[in-house]
Amino acid sequence: MARGDYDKFSSKEQVDFEIEQHKSTLDGVGKLKKEKALKTLCENINECAPIIKHSSFHEELEWRIVARNPAKNIKYRVSKSHIVPFLILPIIKKYPEIIRKICIGPNPNPNRCAKSVEQLLTNEGLNNIEIEVSEIPFNSW
Repeated sequence: MARGDYDKFSSKEQVDFEIEQHKSTLDGVGKLKKEKALKTLCENINECAPIIKHSSFHEELEWRIVARNPAKNIKYRVSKSHIVPFLILPIIKKYPEIIRKICIGPNPNPNRCAKSVEQLLTNEGLNNIEIEVSEIPFNSW
């Protein structure tokens, strides 16, 4: 049904239509269509979510690489609330010049963090990369 047809209904007809539509999604063909539509919606959201970034972070000029259903070489790390899957990308080893600066975000010990990043870069043979410590204060509340 087209939206214009629905809009021509009286209030009672619109309510009756909505009730019938709701009933049809509880059983039978309507339920299958609803479940398929919901599954498709969730898949589409999952496809788009990794590339959506809040506009307040635009200055980061971040690139995101999204791997769809990688089958092997998946690594895992622990975060505060869950396990995070990730892939190791050889692009940095192959093109070390692509990283020019690393900004250490707000954290409880920025100098220790900067030192550990410096050690990591040295260990990986990545030189001439500027390390900047954010001046934004850290709050853990």
